[in-house]
Amino acid sequence: MTQEEKQLLLKDLCARLPYGVKCLHIDPKDGQCIDTISGFDYGDKLDGLFDVYGYMHDVEKIKPYLRPMSSMTEEEAFEMFRIMFHHQVGLIGVDIDSDRFRFKRVDSDGHFAGHTVLFFNKIYSLEQLEWLNAHHFDYRGLIEKGLALEASEGMYKNG
Repeated sequence: MTQEEKQLLLKDLCARLPYGVKCLHIDPKDGQCIDTISGFDYGDKLDGLFDVYGYMHDVEKIKPYLRPMSSMTEEEAFEMFRIMFHHQVGLIGVDIDSDRFRFKRVDSDGHFAGHTVLFFNKIYSLEQLEWLNAHHFDYRGLIEKGLALEASEGMYKNG
């Protein structure tokens, strides 16, 4: 893991701490385990340590489970859209492509009013960023960089 990748993962995990991000780690007693990161401590190390189920781990020793942006449901996409734009826009559908959302809008009379396209690699507001973290979406491309694992369907459903 390069220093740049390590810093990217460190920043990402710290932002996700309040939301109970799960990760793969090595438990000294049980071997490979999946648990929730419960804390972070700078300690004596520049990069700090993450507390996972009572054991402190370097950032390069854990892999978070994140949801690919393409796994977002239509309902979640509508919720994110409304958070971003703070007003009720009539939405009748969304196409989720490999790199963007394409929302279909209607006017107040229910007639088609065009599309709004939002790209995955653009964060438009702090509220959107917090929402993406809370829903465990990989908006930084950590899965394809090998720094995170794809969360299985329903992994975050109950907590």
